[in-house]
Amino acid sequence: MGVDFIRKRARSKVRLWDRGRQQLATPNLFTVEPTAIPMMIPGEIIDNACIKTGDALVIEPAGSDLVGRQGLTTVAHFINPPATVFQAVKESCGIAKGVVHHVHTIAGVVEVSLC
Repeated sequence: MGVDFIRKRARSKVRLWDRGRQQLATPNLFTVEPTAIPMMIPGEIIDNACIKTGDALVIEPAGSDLVGRQGLTTVAHFINPPATVFQAVKESCGIAKGVVHHVHTIAGVVEVSLC
C-alpha cells in the first residue's frame, strides 16, 4: 500500500508538459506565423547557362557588381545590386550562398535570394 499506491496515483510531470506543448502547437486566433520573404535580386543569365529553380549559387563581388557561380563557372551577373545586399556579401568574407527562386529563360533573367 505504501510506495506502490503513491506511484500509481501520482501524476507525472511529463503529462503536464505534454498538455502545455499541445496548447502551444494548436493554432488559434492570435497565432502569428512568420511571413518574412527573402529579398530577391535579379540577375542576367550569362551565355545561356543551364540554371534551374532551386539551384544553389555562390555569390561573390566583382567590382561594384555581384556574380553568381556554379562551381567555377560564372552563370549570372547582378548589375547594381542594392547597397545592403552588396555590403552583406562583402562583410561575409566576400562570399554568400544564393538560391534560385525564378528563372525567366525568355528574358534571360534569374531571381536569386541570399541565405
